[in-house]
Amino acid sequence: MRYELMTITALAVLLGACTQPQDIVRLNEIERVSEVRLIQAEPTAQARTLAYQLPAGRSGGAAPRVTVLRGPDCQIGSQSAARTALFAVTDQDYANVFQDELRRVGYQAFDAVAADARDSRAEFAIAATMSNVRMNICLPAADLGDIYGGKGEASMTVRWQIYASARKSLVYTTTQPGYAKLDDVTDAAARELLRAAFARAVHGMLADEGFRALLRTPPR
Repeated sequence: MRYELMTITALAVLLGACTQPQDIVRLNEIERVSEVRLIQAEPTAQARTLAYQLPAGRSGGAAPRVTVLRGPDCQIGSQSAARTALFAVTDQDYANVFQDELRRVGYQAFDAVAADARDSRAEFAIAATMSNVRMNICLPAADLGDIYGGKGEASMTVRWQIYASARKSLVYTTTQPGYAKLDDVTDAAARELLRAAFARAVHGMLADEGFRALLRTPPR
């Protein structure tokens, strides 16, 4: 209860700050891209093992740039800007999305973030670095204390770096956009938007021909 109160108080300060007309916050520019068809792993690729890891020495996630709208009608003019942990997603969240999406289409995907014991057997280690993380989110009941239910859009850019684990050498890089939209009010909206935008970038990597060709090469 104390944590909830502190969080609500922090958001109230964030959203309640008065802005002068010359300082009106604008909506973030969202990069809208279409979904990519999630492609099933080829038979040869299903035998390869892949582990999600963080970029060397740091977190992969960038703090999102967020514009928050308030009120039932998401009024323009009631918005505030934020770059805060309140709207961030953990590295473990991103790792879970990566693992779930790859396993859905037949890859053997492990999680080095959670120190999965099996990650040491992975043939490839894949690091994701996020940038240009932006979100416009409406919290219709924020003034009533609900800081989680909302709707909106989010986008990001994800740079994927694939390493051959045994040699610890970079063997492929691809950059993919991520995008997500919630048209209806959803619980934990900020988290869901960022997870879904990241999933779109995962799908882009899996559809990338260079990535798929890498997994067709015979193991060394």
